[in-house]
Formats: sequence, structure tokens, C-alpha cells
Amino acid sequence: MFQIGVLALAIVLLVQAVSVAVVLVTPPPAPSRMSPFRVAQALRDPDVARQEGWRRVETREAPFETTAGTGALLGSGIAATMGGDIERVRVRLDAASAPASSQSSVTVRMATPTGETVVRRSAMSSSSVNAMVGAALMSPDFSLPAFEAAWRQSSSQWIVIRPAENAMGRWIARLALMLGLSLLLIAPITWWAARRLTRPVRALALAAAEVQIERPILADFSSGPSEVTAVAAALDAMRTRLEGQLRQRMRMLTAVAHDLRTPLTGLRLRAEQAPPSARDRMVQDIARMDAMISEILEYAAAQSGVAAQTVTVDLVEVAKHVADEFAPGSVSLSVTGRAPVEAGPQRVRRVLLNLVQNALRYGEDVVVEVDADPEWSIVRVLDRGPGLDASDLEVVFEPFYRLEGSRNRETGGVGLGLSIARELAAVDGGAVELQQRRGGGLAAVLRYPGRSKWPSSAVRN
Repeated sequence: MFQIGVLALAIVLLVQAVSVAVVLVTPPPAPSRMSPFRVAQALRDPDVARQEGWRRVETREAPFETTAGTGALLGSGIAATMGGDIERVRVRLDAASAPASSQSSVTVRMATPTGETVVRRSAMSSSSVNAMVGAALMSPDFSLPAFEAAWRQSSSQWIVIRPAENAMGRWIARLALMLGLSLLLIAPITWWAARRLTRPVRALALAAAEVQIERPILADFSSGPSEVTAVAAALDAMRTRLEGQLRQRMRMLTAVAHDLRTPLTGLRLRAEQAPPSARDRMVQDIARMDAMISEILEYAAAQSGVAAQTVTVDLVEVAKHVADEFAPGSVSLSVTGRAPVEAGPQRVRRVLLNLVQNALRYGEDVVVEVDADPEWSIVRVLDRGPGLDASDLEVVFEPFYRLEGSRNRETGGVGLGLSIARELAAVDGGAVELQQRRGGGLAAVLRYPGRSKWPSSAVRN
């Protein structure tokens, strides 16, 4: 937890430091100011407007109304400077620089070479006072926050002087650009820190996804955050408990199955002495019970988790031997290439036997196809039986699960054939799945890793 907190704090401090640095490097621009005297000149001469960087436009419509108070005073001064009627002048100021002259007196301070000049106009309106104040505002040394002025020519065309493009907008755009560039520089560091923070959690998730009851967690979390280490230890402890419970259950199941064979032996001897009319039926029932016990013992062996030796096995040869164990013509074989796998021969044979028996039990026209590519060696056991619903394709692999329609004397079994096949295939890294076959029936697909996925020590020339 301490490591995560330190990294998170470091990222926050870095982002804050970069933001402060960007603001300090690009301070906001000073408010734009305009000289009324130069504005009056710009209304006459376009070159003055270009020198000052102002926009000078012409329009036929009156652009705006004069702002009361200071705006009226500026209009009076500009009109006097240009030698025209005040009605031909319009001045618009921002609200912040346009006091309401009708409510109080207006005070104007000007910085001049000889000092500060203060011109004050009382609330009483007087043309002489307006002219005096307007003339004072037209001093070449006086300036105001940016404003707009318009002059109507004799042709009724209006000339409008507007301040340059908003400097604040340019500053905001420049600031946004620098922050964006800073973000691009910070992004790799943030990505690295996020990866470092989440790496132990991702590793724990992968380890939990791959955990098996018979195999402990192999990843080392001792150097990671204490919380992740605690969760990994708890998972491993849970796996150990489950492994113990599973082994205990398998031992009990094996013991019961073994003990059942003792009374079966006695029943078999008594069946031989029974009348012929009942003997055949008793022998069939005893044989069926013995087959069920064998399946239970085989499933318990598959669940034991004992590591087994592997060799290179040719699936084509195993498939041929399995097909020969059944009645001639009941199973046909289709081979499209060699399919070597690294597995236990007896386990592979048992898996194929179970799949073929299941196909013959519930279907007909059974075909065993063997195929291979660099990734997988594949055996498909195909039949034309009634098939299964999509919802049953996975649930039939559960131990002791049998569909209701198969609970009869002819099918037999206790619902362990497919479970045993999947467990034994998994020991060698293989997998078994059922698929609906086009045209009706079922396809049992057995996959083993191909040569490209073998460990280097297992690859043989």
C-alpha cells in the first residue's frame, strides 16, 4: 500500500509542477489599451490603423450605439478633433470602463509628462464642460482600455475602428497548446506508473485464472505490495484445502467402489447356480454393475493429479487400434495426415475409447477423423445420432450427469465416460468438447497441442 501511495503522490505532484511551470512561462497578457487621439487619426488614415494593429472596416449600417458617460465624452472629443458633428461619432466601451455619468460625477486621470492631470465633470450636464473634458481625453498621452469607435462619412458610409484580435484569446490558445504538449510528455511517465501499480494485480489475476487444484501457484508475489501477497497466500491456502477435500472424496469413492466388488464376486458365483431363466439376467446386471464400478475407479484415478510420463504418440495408430476393438464396419476411419502428440499412450487410448463408445451408444454411422496442423493434433468422433441441445453440450461433462432420455438398461453407465475423457486429456494438455454436427448428430472433438507448442525438451526429429 505504501508503494502505491508514493507513486500516486509523485504523479499528482508532477502534474501540478508542470501546470504551474506552464502558467509561469506564459503569463497572461496585459489588458489592451487604445489612445482616443490615435483612434481619431485611424478613422481618417488607414495606415494609422495598420500601424496600431487595429481593424478598420466600412459598413452602411450604424454599427452600435454610443455608451453613456465616458463614451459620450470620448465621442465629443473625437468629433472635435475631426472637426465634425458629434452625431456622426459613435463610441462603445466595455461595461468595466463605462461609468454611468447620470448617477455621479466622472473623474478622469491622465498621465502627462508634467505629472497627473485630473479632469472632473459634475452630474450637471453642460456642453462647455463636455467639450472641455472631451478635449482633455484627446491628449496624445491618454489611453483607455480597448474600445470601438465609428465615424459616419458624408456618403453615409460608416468607418469602424475595432481593437486587435483578443490577446487574451491568443494567450488561452497558447496556454492550451503548452498544456497539451506537457500532457504528451507526462503521459509516458503516467503510463509507466500505472503499469507498475497494476502489474502485481494483473499477475495475480493470471495466476488465479491458471490455478489448478493439484498444482500450487508458481508466480512469486513476495516482493509485491503486501495486499497482493496476502491475496496470493490466501488463494494458495484455499487451493491446498480444496486439494485435500478432493483427495479425501476420491479416496472414499475408491474405497466404496473396491468394497462393492467383494459382494459382486459372491453374486456372480450364486448366479452360476441359479436357474437358466434367471441366470442370464443376473449375469447381465452383475456385469453392468462391475462396469460402473470400473468407471468410478477410472474417474478417481484421473482425478488423482499424479504427474505422468509422456512419450510421442501417433494419434493415427491409436485411432486404428481403437476402431479394431469394435465390430467390423461399426466405426470407419478417415486420416488426412500424421498427428504426433506428446502424451501417455494408455490415456490417449482411454479417451478415444470413451468417445467412440459414447458415439456408438447414442448414435450410428460413427466416423473417426484424424487431422493435424502445426498448432493442434485433432481427432473428431462423428455420429448421426439424435445429438444434443446447445445448452447440454457442456453440462454432459459433469461427473455422474446423464440426460433423462438415456436412463435405460441398454445405454448403461453412470455418466462418467465424458468426464473421464476430459480429465485424462487435460493431463497431457489436451481438451475435449462436443459440437452439434451439421445435418444432425454430434461431433466429439479431441485436441492435443501440436509440435509447435511442445516443450523444447520434448521435440524429436
